[in-house]
Amino acid sequence: MSNSQDDQPDWSLFEDHEGGSKTRYTEMQRKLAESADDEGALRLLAARLDVQLKLEDFLVKFREAEHRWLRVWGPILTSAIVSIVVVVLAYFLHTPKN
Repeated sequence: MSNSQDDQPDWSLFEDHEGGSKTRYTEMQRKLAESADDEGALRLLAARLDVQLKLEDFLVKFREAEHRWLRVWGPILTSAIVSIVVVVLAYFLHTPKN
């Protein structure tokens, strides 16, 4: 596999992660088909894929950590709001009318 400009990863694809996923997948499939007979190229491609998967995992963990307060406080706040709504509805529905 030659060391041309085409072999270098296009880092701009990672700026728009979700939109670039399909493009990266298609590009990886194209490179895999091109280098099916070259063992060295396949090893390089496997190493790049491994790094890409680790980056994907890092992004997922980063987003989970970024929104950790929602995981902790979300159920507490949701149950508190539901409880308040139930109390208010029960009060208005069971109040005797004169």
